[in-house]
Amino acid sequence: MQEFHSAIVDLSHVLNQQPNSAEALLLRSKVYAKQGHTTLAIKDLTAITKNDPKNWRAYYERAYLRHKQVEGMGDDSASLQPPMSKENKADGADAAPHTAVTNIPSLIGQTIDDYMQAIRTGCYLNDVIETVGDLTIRLVEWTHDAKHCLQVVGGLAALIALMDETEGKLKDQRRAAAKAQSIAASHDTTLWELEEDRLAKVIACLLTQRGRLYILASTDLDRAVIMDYHYAPAHFYRGAVASVRACDDASRKVVIHHLNRCIHLDPTITGAYIVRGGIYCADLRFNNALQDFKAAVTIDPTLDDIWIQIAIVFLTHYHDCDASAKACTRALKNDLGLTQALHLRGEALARQGNLKAAMRDFVRLVVMQPTDRFAHLMKGKLLLQLDHARPALYAYKQFMEMGSELETLDRITRGKAYKVLSQHSQAVQEFKLAVDANPSPENLCLLSESLHSMGDTEASLHVINLAIASDPGCAKSYVRRAQCYIGNHAYKTAILDYDHALTLADKSELYRMYYERALCRSQLLSKAWNQLYAMQRGERVPCYYENNFQSGQPLPVTLSAIDMNPTCMTAFIKQTYVDTAADFTKSMKASEVMSDPYVERAALYALGGEFNRAYDDLATAIKIDPHNLNAYISAGVLKCKFSMYTASIECFDKALKFHPHCALAYYNRGVAYHILNVWAQADSDYTKSIALDPTNMDALRNRGIARCHLMNFQGAAEDFEDVHKNAPDDMELHMGLGYVYLKLSRFTEAIALFRSLSSKNPVAIDAYLDAGNTFFTMALCMTDSTNMTAAAASAALATTNAPALSKADTSKSLLQQSLHCYLRATRINPTDVNIRLNLAALFRAKGDESNADFHDERAMMLLETGQFAHAMEHMNAAVNISVALSPIVAMEYTLLVKNKAMALHELHRRRQQLTPSAPHPTKRAEENGGRTRRMSVAAEVLADKKSILGIKKTLSVHLANRGKVHELMLDVDAARLDYLNAVYFDPLNFDVYFHLGTLAVHERKLNDAIEYFSQALVINPKLGVASVNLGVVYLLLQSYDLALYHLDMASTLIPDCAFVWANKACVYLKLDRVDDAVRNFSYAMKCMPTFAPFYVYRGRLLSSQKHLHDAMVDFAAALKMGYTGEL
Repeated sequence: MQEFHSAIVDLSHVLNQQPNSAEALLLRSKVYAKQGHTTLAIKDLTAITKNDPKNWRAYYERAYLRHKQVEGMGDDSASLQPPMSKENKADGADAAPHTAVTNIPSLIGQTIDDYMQAIRTGCYLNDVIETVGDLTIRLVEWTHDAKHCLQVVGGLAALIALMDETEGKLKDQRRAAAKAQSIAASHDTTLWELEEDRLAKVIACLLTQRGRLYILASTDLDRAVIMDYHYAPAHFYRGAVASVRACDDASRKVVIHHLNRCIHLDPTITGAYIVRGGIYCADLRFNNALQDFKAAVTIDPTLDDIWIQIAIVFLTHYHDCDASAKACTRALKNDLGLTQALHLRGEALARQGNLKAAMRDFVRLVVMQPTDRFAHLMKGKLLLQLDHARPALYAYKQFMEMGSELETLDRITRGKAYKVLSQHSQAVQEFKLAVDANPSPENLCLLSESLHSMGDTEASLHVINLAIASDPGCAKSYVRRAQCYIGNHAYKTAILDYDHALTLADKSELYRMYYERALCRSQLLSKAWNQLYAMQRGERVPCYYENNFQSGQPLPVTLSAIDMNPTCMTAFIKQTYVDTAADFTKSMKASEVMSDPYVERAALYALGGEFNRAYDDLATAIKIDPHNLNAYISAGVLKCKFSMYTASIECFDKALKFHPHCALAYYNRGVAYHILNVWAQADSDYTKSIALDPTNMDALRNRGIARCHLMNFQGAAEDFEDVHKNAPDDMELHMGLGYVYLKLSRFTEAIALFRSLSSKNPVAIDAYLDAGNTFFTMALCMTDSTNMTAAAASAALATTNAPALSKADTSKSLLQQSLHCYLRATRINPTDVNIRLNLAALFRAKGDESNADFHDERAMMLLETGQFAHAMEHMNAAVNISVALSPIVAMEYTLLVKNKAMALHELHRRRQQLTPSAPHPTKRAEENGGRTRRMSVAAEVLADKKSILGIKKTLSVHLANRGKVHELMLDVDAARLDYLNAVYFDPLNFDVYFHLGTLAVHERKLNDAIEYFSQALVINPKLGVASVNLGVVYLLLQSYDLALYHLDMASTLIPDCAFVWANKACVYLKLDRVDDAVRNFSYAMKCMPTFAPFYVYRGRLLSSQKHLHDAMVDFAAALKMGYTGEL
């Protein structure tokens, strides 16, 4: 600052000697400007212009300083009083005409005058001429007075005339010099050419700025381009002016040509990108428009309107909510008060599902603009989605109250608000008033939609006919009428209206119309398919025209009575199928960013058996919209159809990732887990689906089935009962509910259900079979109860045992009723293996050996009597019967017989794919393999003979039983082969894994035994006997902690099994915990009080502890029981 002061002092001395020195005054004005004394600088520059009116530099510098003053002010400033130094206060009055600026418009006017004067005196800079145009437009926007524009246009016209005259003289001099042919002609010609080029550029710039400011712009801009083709702003303004009148493709191409040339010459002109982007939007080329808008904001990030335009394109045309929200956020960084940006961002966030963030934006809108009705409306909508019903109602009321002052003008908006509130009657009333005031097709369409929402389809159709009569060229009216026809199932008539609407619609409406017509054709296709199936079943299908068909119109495409046959209907279906696919394709071409047509066409292809095309369409839909719920669900269902259950579960997982509250996704994933027999996960998914949609009866039914497999019969009964209330005639539900009642020992209710089913369907084998099983189970329970009663009576020396005899009679009666049911089922299907097995089990329970020998279960009876050879013959016969039921099963069984290693390889492959997830599986005691378990297996195998899966499960049971026979015959290799074959046909037969583990224990293959027992436990975690044997294996491997862990698990599952406590005692003995071993032997003896070895083992432990008296008591008890071994 000290140097600036010294410079001013020196320049002041110079001016004292030479008061009119322009260089000194100009230099001092620059120093004043550096110090911030703008008024003093302008005073010096004014002095220069008084002494030397031709000095353009003074005018330019003064205009530049005033321009800086304009830019330094806010738009809301009212006046400006420039500062004055102390030394100039005295002559402030003299400086007033030059320095006092009353307001911004006058300052802008003075700046324009100075720039114009600089141009007149020789300043030919393009930037100066362009600044004149910018300031003129700003002055007109500020004052709303066109006279300033006219004054500048007049000044520019005078300058253009002067430049034209100068250019004409220059050309005349050049021609005269060429005629003289002087020696320096060539040199002078070059100078003249340079001067002419400079003048042409100046004239082009002047013409461009004049073209910006008045209506004859195109003429000036065309001439500006001719004068200087490389002047980029001329091309830009030429394109901008042409865009105002661009109404067809040819004119738009001309505009884009001008703008392309401008951008090629100067890529930094943002206006060119903006105008070209607008042209692209008008031509529906939104991708190109986005590129131009992004280029504009890259050059100038403060263009808030362009950020908002980018957000609009992303939201309305690409449905990219995330990109739209980001663009609005960028605009709000520049200006927090942009209400349009808040509107758009709130809408984008709401569509994304981020309701809380959207709510914040609309709350800001309400605070910033309390009179904005639509901010209240959107706020109420979001509150309703967030389950805040009462605040939402208040917001809607505010919306309605703000519009109560607007009568006819706001009827439509109020009606739409009532539609949002689902108050359709009030919406109809508002729309009727709006139609009375203005019966336009748009208002009639809204009234028709509300009537249709109320369910009054006839009135809706009448209103839309009035709309069509008032304006036959409105495509929307025909679409609305087609929707009414679809509501009446008049699909063919609706297609005719869609066809007519497509001839009237704009390009932007084609997508929706093609899509809706395709959906209508899809419904027509389903209707035709149902008619074809009815024809193939031999039913009579009536031929009738649609009841809402109107005379005077061409007939709908229907089949005549002569053509109502399978051949003609098949041809009609094929043609409709092709037309539907073509409509979906046209819809995709009309809008390449929509994924819904791909999902619907995939469903069409799947219905037609074109599964590869369906997969491709679903993949394309997911690529377009990675959050598309319907695409993921459809892909998962389609993969389930081809047994790709793991892949389908992945699809449902992705659907739930983006839509965590979708009941349908949970239900479908539960079905996939259900088919994979992952019952716990299936139960969880069904429960979540029911919580989101309590009306889904299929989910309730499937959850009941899953709970049956999880042994949760009480929960299954509740589910089946809920479904039974809604579907009392469902026969399959009767079967399931009866089975659950049977498991819950509610025998009376189970029998009532089975009898009801057999009365409604006399040939229902399952009903008779389940009823027989119920009677059989009741008889067995009654027999056990009779034995216990007789024992108690004998111990108490009762005088009579009449109750026991009564129960015995009841048991025989139940067995007789069971026999009656089994015989009825046998008469319906004499070859059913399952009926034979259960019937044989019944004869064995009755002790009727002669009848049992005549059935397939005779094999098991012979096995119990030790006749292994005869038992093997009957077991082979049972296997052959099962194999003969299905050619597919017969082929697989033949391959297994020829290739004995095939089943083992398959088992290894499955074990690698299905690693045991439970860390503590279980095992069965080798001693507990008697008659009761085989009877329960025979009774629980109730597979449908028509199902290959059921046949395989039955065959697996027979192979497992034959393996047991081989095992008793000490043919270990044959037993192992049968067990492996059984696992091949039923990988979830835990009983077979148990027997494989038992064989491995006998052969001391302890690691294999652990794997087999673990696999059995994965399938059935409640198999306590597996836990016992697994604990024994770990005991043999000296892994005492694991052995004790599994035996503890077994004790919780089967606490009445004596061998659990005996093996635990052995583990404690190995751990030197003798007291615990004695206590566990005592528990074992309580479970089996007549098993002598337990007394011997406990006696030995007691004698080692010097409890000789107790030991002698145990030894004496063992000897009394017949123990012959060493004590």
